[in-house]
Amino acid sequence: MKRDFDLLRQILLVTEKSQMPSSLAVDGHTSEEVGYHAHLLIEAGLARGVDVTNLSSPAPQGLITGLTWAGHEFAELARDDATWKRVMAALRAGGLAITFEEIKRDLMNPPVPTDVPKGRQFEREVAAIYRALGAKVQQDVSLAGNQIDLFVEERTSSGAAVRIVVECKAYSKPVGIEIVNQFASLVSLLKERRLIDRGVIVAMEGFTKQAREAAKEIIDLLEIADLKSQVQGLTSEVRAAALELEKDVRSKAAKPIKESPRLFVLMPFASEFLDVYVLGIREVSEKLGFTVDRADDIEHNGNILDLVEQRIRQADVVIADMSTRNPNVFYEIGFARAVGRPTVLLCRNTDDVPFDLQSINYIKYGGIVDLRDRLEKRLKALADHKSNAAAE
Repeated sequence: MKRDFDLLRQILLVTEKSQMPSSLAVDGHTSEEVGYHAHLLIEAGLARGVDVTNLSSPAPQGLITGLTWAGHEFAELARDDATWKRVMAALRAGGLAITFEEIKRDLMNPPVPTDVPKGRQFEREVAAIYRALGAKVQQDVSLAGNQIDLFVEERTSSGAAVRIVVECKAYSKPVGIEIVNQFASLVSLLKERRLIDRGVIVAMEGFTKQAREAAKEIIDLLEIADLKSQVQGLTSEVRAAALELEKDVRSKAAKPIKESPRLFVLMPFASEFLDVYVLGIREVSEKLGFTVDRADDIEHNGNILDLVEQRIRQADVVIADMSTRNPNVFYEIGFARAVGRPTVLLCRNTDDVPFDLQSINYIKYGGIVDLRDRLEKRLKALADHKSNAAAE
């Protein structure tokens, strides 16, 4: 009779739950198959029991009375269906004989799903470490209209809560000063509103010297190696946290909730536009219930243009600042209009508006206060138009 690892796992899990393991039955399998695999588990030291083989038995038969310590450990590792399937698929793809030791090793360090983008994998790795360290962790949180990678709540020795927003950067090179300045502005905004206490960027490949200087006394910069050093000896805790997070993701996918409307911003990546983005666009938009995103917020490991086009398609509204006649912005405006996204155009100077776009009702702003007022009215008008169209 051929050994079936899936059946061995089922027997372990059923035995773990059963009040009377001696009356073990597994759907889809004969009593002889179950008895043979029970015999194998007893031989392997994962279960306690007796040999009940007799002359009429088609194969050695075992009767399980309970699990050993090793059996309980293996059952805990093998409990999650998705992780088990990924591990077994990876081992079978190798074409070699499979052992319990190899399965246990890979269950402790399961392969990540191949359909999860690199940036998302990195977020989950960071989240699992924070959770293994005892923190409460939420992924993909909308906070004051801003999409946050991780919202972490730690407890001090006195029991006080410390609320932390964590930005995860899976870049293949050190994170630069532009990203740090942008995140620092967001952290300052959220602190002013008493929504958080700290801000942290965790990077895969570290930070530039200029980025570290800019972050001093404003936000914390951590390399993933720094975090991993804090969980040395906590492999099982990190793994358990990763499984919990994966279950959370699947649970959210199975019970989708109504999301806030998405607003995508197109503008030059220059420090002079940081206040325009944070104070002039993002604050106004989030007050109206939008989740705001900008092109340089996107985690990517490939063609940034493909990702920008994807975000434009997903957006409910696109805002584009034509100031300085940036060619990338103009291309993205054209794409947004081509796919039918409602687009609000901004500019500081009418000289920056090309002839073909001058017939469009764009917003000319002289300063942040002026922009805030005009943009709020325009976004409200768009929302009213959408509501009226839906009512018809």
